Amino acid sequence: MNSRNIFTIIIAGLLLSTFTTVMMLSTYTPKIWGPFPLPLFTIYFFSGESILTLFITPAIAFWIWDIQLFQGKGTIPLRSIVALVAAIGLSIAYFFTGGSGGLEFQGLLYTLGVSVLSGVLIIVLIYLLFICRKKPSFTRSLLFHVIAMFWFFSYAFPYFGELL
Repeated sequence: MNSRNIFTIIIAGLLLSTFTTVMMLSTYTPKIWGPFPLPLFTIYFFSGESILTLFITPAIAFWIWDIQLFQGKGTIPLRSIVALVAAIGLSIAYFFTGGSGGLEFQGLLYTLGVSVLSGVLIIVLIYLLFICRKKPSFTRSLLFHVIAMFWFFSYAFPYFGELL
């Protein structure tokens, strides 16, 4: 493993955290570009609205989950495939059960917008998974994992319903 790859992984985690934090804090109500994702919203709420905790959570989750990237491995581990399948299933169930709250409180445009964006990210992830399984490489695996974490911490579980 060379230092350039380690630097790339660290920057990828920091960019992931930057984007998800800005999306979360860019508005006071859920918007298509800032859907108040439940994983981050929950962490933010229970941390006493700590921006530092909100910022570091996606990066730390990325670095811990993707430890194989620090070893220079280009394959996608089975745990990532299982987690992706489980998260897709839970996300779809969440959209079906929580979507009515989104329609009622956030409106059709928001609910449809985050649904479409989540669906597009799922399609991209499945495509990347097949490409990575066929032709493993460090770069492809890094891209897959960054997008997977971005989806999880943004559009997989957007906030639906009345705000607290």
